[in-house]
Parts: sequence; structure tokens; C-alpha cells
Amino acid sequence: MQQVAINEDTERLVEIKPGAEVTIEYRRKIGDFVIAERVRSVKEAGTAAQSGTETAPSAGPSTVTGTVVSWTHAALVLRTEEGDVTLFLSPKTESLVKSFEPGLPVTVEYQETSNGARLAMRVQATGQENGPE
Repeated sequence: MQQVAINEDTERLVEIKPGAEVTIEYRRKIGDFVIAERVRSVKEAGTAAQSGTETAPSAGPSTVTGTVVSWTHAALVLRTEEGDVTLFLSPKTESLVKSFEPGLPVTVEYQETSNGARLAMRVQATGQENGPE
């Protein structure tokens, strides 16, 4: 559970009510809570990804490799050669790393939703698939 503060600057893309599954984008953490910049429906992102919107039916997931900048239970920010990338996490995201420490190199398999959000399907340490060197 994460405590989230919402203010007049928070972009609300879903009705916020008890029990709703949401994804929170934020930039600041104060004490035990974060200040939300945007609130989105997890179900909306997941439904778009499952329906294959903007993804060819035969196409597999895309991948991105970078180093961890920051993370929450809802999002992972990676630094890549092209710039910072935000990937949304859900309870269905398979994580093969124990902790998302800043600077950790990871590879993320994701599907892009119809609104351009990247929904992470699997996260693993870069080079993990090859075993220790």
C-alpha cells in the first residue's frame, strides 16, 4: 500500500474511489507518501495491451534496456541511450530482480497501449538470461 497526495495540479484520468486499481505517476516523495502528477486506471492500460491495440497480432513484446533511475510499485523509470523511459508496472508484471536499485542495468519486455503507455510484462537484470559471466 502506498499513501498518495493529490492536489489541484494532479491530472486525473480516472474517477478515484475506494477499491479502484490505479497507476500513479509522481516526481516527489515526502515522508511516507508521494505527490501524484497523474492518476490513470490500471485496467484501462491492461485492457488496451491485451486487446493488441496498436500492436500487430503476431508481434511479440518490445524490449528496452537501460539503468534504473527510480521505481515505485506502479512505475519504473529507466535511463536509456535515447533518454529516460517510464514503464508501468502491474501485479501481473514478472520481476526477476530482487530490488530495483538505482544504476542497476535491466531489460524490460513491454507492450505499448493505445495511448502510448508502456506496460511492463517482464523485468530482468541485463545479461541474466545468459547466466553469470
